[in-house]
Amino acid sequence: MILLLVALFVGGALGLAIPARRRWLDGLRHLTFFSVLLVVGVQGVLLAASGVLDTGASSLVLHALALGLLLAFMTVVVVELPARWWRRVSSPAREEETTQPQAARPMQTALLLLLVLAAGGAAGLAWQPLGAWLAERSMWPLAFLLACIGADLGAQRRTVGRALLAGRAFFGVALLALVGALLAGALAAWLLPYPPAALIAGALGMGFYSLTGPLVTELADAEVGTVVFLANLFRELSAMVLTPLIARWGASVGLAAAWGGATAMDSTLPFLHRSYGPEGVVAGLAVGVTLSLLVPLLLPLAFAAAGWLGG
Repeated sequence: MILLLVALFVGGALGLAIPARRRWLDGLRHLTFFSVLLVVGVQGVLLAASGVLDTGASSLVLHALALGLLLAFMTVVVVELPARWWRRVSSPAREEETTQPQAARPMQTALLLLLVLAAGGAAGLAWQPLGAWLAERSMWPLAFLLACIGADLGAQRRTVGRALLAGRAFFGVALLALVGALLAGALAAWLLPYPPAALIAGALGMGFYSLTGPLVTELADAEVGTVVFLANLFRELSAMVLTPLIARWGASVGLAAAWGGATAMDSTLPFLHRSYGPEGVVAGLAVGVTLSLLVPLLLPLAFAAAGWLGG
């Protein structure tokens, strides 16, 4: 865990030296996306090597979907209902930016992530020693990913800082999203046959699947690690696909950013912008940055606290 936090802050420090120009930022985002693919591929290898995929992958997928639905329900209850009541973070959807063709790119991204995960699983099944070798080094791809995210934040420090100041109300949305995830995790711990501490910690992943899955696997076991990995992966993919739709339905920008979670500042940010305009960018940066900084800290703390309370 210390390695991941060090990587995040070192990346942020390096990002201060990166010019805030489009060419540099695009290159940095490509590198970040490559690191996401690397982490997902490694996770696929580790899943295959663990033997989890041989013991009933369909049940794991169903359990992950159940956790994802609980997260969606609690996010709506905890975030959207107060937003509609106070009208502090709601905004109308922009009709010209919510057309059907916008769904093509998220579907391609979703397919690519699933293909990389499957390729990693195939590699792990074909060459068993690869899984054992990666198991001892699984934190390094994660550290690289967090360093890239930190560098992106550092390179855009002025833009990010202005957006965070402008969107102070959305910090409350991030905290409400965490409360909803905590309630969903507690309910999942009652319904699903996995260690409660692991489910509660995994629910607090907030879409940060590339961190949550491997970390819960290390803290608990590969089976529940797979469930929370898939649940958080579903969260990101569904946020990409559904954001234009929920904007058309009149949902608040706070709900859209909260459902994107930690990914609202990067992979789901373009869809927030297309659906809600500049306010979507402010909401995405405020919520995404807040959760990206909190999740690596809260996840192991929640696991330890839930384990202690549970006996």
